Amino acid sequence: MVNMRAIRLMQSRGRETVNRVLPGKKRWIVVAALLAGCISLAIVLETFSEGGIRKSFLSIVVHAASCSSTYQLPEDTSIPETLSDSCSKVVCQFHIAHRVFITLRSDNTVSVNIFCLSQVLLIISLAVVLIVFFQLTVVAIYVLRLYFRYSPSGENTVLEDEEEDSLPSTSSIQDCVAYSYKQLEKASNGFADKIGEGSFGTVYKGMLAHDGRESRPVAIKMMRHMTIDEGEIRRIGMLRHKHVLQLLGWSDLNTLEGRPLLMVTPLHSSLAKHLEDPDLKWLNWEARFKIAVGVAEGLAYLHDGLLQKLVHHDIKLGNILFDVETMHAYIADFGSAKFMEDNLDQVETRQFHGTTGYIDPHFRDSKIRSTKIDVYSFGVVLFVLAAGLKTLPIPQLVIQAKDEDIYDPKFLEDASFNREQLSRILRIARYCTRYNPAERPTLSQIVMMLRNDISVFPLVQDLSRAASCVATAFSKLKSFSPRYPAVGDRGKVE
Repeated sequence: MVNMRAIRLMQSRGRETVNRVLPGKKRWIVVAALLAGCISLAIVLETFSEGGIRKSFLSIVVHAASCSSTYQLPEDTSIPETLSDSCSKVVCQFHIAHRVFITLRSDNTVSVNIFCLSQVLLIISLAVVLIVFFQLTVVAIYVLRLYFRYSPSGENTVLEDEEEDSLPSTSSIQDCVAYSYKQLEKASNGFADKIGEGSFGTVYKGMLAHDGRESRPVAIKMMRHMTIDEGEIRRIGMLRHKHVLQLLGWSDLNTLEGRPLLMVTPLHSSLAKHLEDPDLKWLNWEARFKIAVGVAEGLAYLHDGLLQKLVHHDIKLGNILFDVETMHAYIADFGSAKFMEDNLDQVETRQFHGTTGYIDPHFRDSKIRSTKIDVYSFGVVLFVLAAGLKTLPIPQLVIQAKDEDIYDPKFLEDASFNREQLSRILRIARYCTRYNPAERPTLSQIVMMLRNDISVFPLVQDLSRAASCVATAFSKLKSFSPRYPAVGDRGKVE
């Protein structure tokens, strides 16, 4: 007897696998490519099959390339067996014989009709075959790549290709761990060492053994508002990129008992704290530019390197960490991050996330979530990095002023200062902070701009509108630092 329950379970798992590996539009693109390849291959096979040359749509071209000739034979002369070959070489010296018909007439003549396949047609046919083969190969590689990016449990396990730059120390971690609340409470010594506080939670320093290693310093963030479920935590924990701070673990939801969620990450210095504290090492231009490129690469991975786009929702100085020795940047704090449903470019939402000064004004007005939210926030970060410890002018001047009026004069004493890079960053920042999201570049384009792979920048038009939207964002700030604009929570790590 057929077990219908088992069959339904297999069907359900099959559908889940297909939806996971080929979500939304990508599934239809692959199906369309496969159908196009199969149809093209069928046409080619039918064309070269027996008798197919006259039935196919190519028959007109083939018959146009046909030739015929009549030969007078002497009396009592038999037809040579090589007549068809020799005739084809003479009559169709620039073609390949496909059909040869020899007819012996009553007047002792031989009619030779040769249907030839043009060399041009042959080249076209071979090109079609190669295109079909290439098409099917690309589709196969694409499907396999998507398949191997996921583990059997359906969680992202993709690893970024090794590069010359140093990788995070957490790149070898296999999975994030669900700790009990008491374990993390003990690791932080009862949450005694507070190292930062923000609108979404408080950060504590702790010592925790992970992945079979000795105890090492970690940052334990106590979330005030839980805006993320366990499934999203697991997916975020499987992210692998050298500029995305690895999530080591979180507090098991079953052990919270009304207590706030805890998230564990490696301990690094905050860019906001580093710029705020004058006693810390001053970041020269080379370090700032390297941090900017690193953050852009990390955001490009979140937006374009995953099967489902991930919007961080809170890019700011406090959520950009870096290694003080190598200046390697990390994107941190995914407490308000959201995956885009069905990998859509934009979706409406009732939830509102972000930090004052970095919030995309279009998102604030429309409640439409897209990756361009992070683009806007990144543009504000670029402005701050370029301004250094100098008080920024009012937003209108930031948009329209000359570069010399914006950057920190201290850069002039910096041996690593590069005016061309500064000009490039400010142009990108102006372009990122446009009100209309459609007029902002993607993070992948920004990475190319920062690397100077794009020689011509898109022209920034309607500067007054861009200045207006930035002015609106900055006008809601409570105060300004005497050294640089207080975008976000100054001096606080979130």
